[in-house]
Amino acid sequence: AQVMAELTSNPAKAMQRIQSDPALAAAFGQLSGLLGSHFETLGCSAPVAKPPEAKKPPPVSELGLLQERALKGHRQKQASSSGGTGSSSGTSSSAEEDEKVRSILSDDELRGLLMDPEVQKVLVQCGQNPEELRRRMADPVWRARLGKLAQAGLIQFQA
Repeated sequence: AQVMAELTSNPAKAMQRIQSDPALAAAFGQLSGLLGSHFETLGCSAPVAKPPEAKKPPPVSELGLLQERALKGHRQKQASSSGGTGSSSGTSSSAEEDEKVRSILSDDELRGLLMDPEVQKVLVQCGQNPEELRRRMADPVWRARLGKLAQAGLIQFQA
């Protein structure tokens, strides 16, 4: 019993004591084997724990800041055009815009960038603070992301 108590308070000293006494060493070896077998049996009979599931992306219904603004602007534009003059130039412009939107959304990388809440947050910050844009453009990852959006005509850089 003393050796067991000593294992918790001073394991190195307890091991020296166990190794110096052959009878104690044999008993400790048997105990260790018994415990090892017991835990091995428990491990085999216990249900296997499933690894935690990867974080799922937010549902499409959860809109980011820019998505909400775009949707609101689109609804306002539709409301104002439905009561407008209905000119044919508005129709061709709308068809051109629809084609451009389809083209952008068919690009998986662009669509991913546009749906990414972090990218949306950075775009808002950069629009409000030119220093933030300079800082982001100094970062190779953000420079590539913003460059892809600019190349697609979704954002513009002004001097």
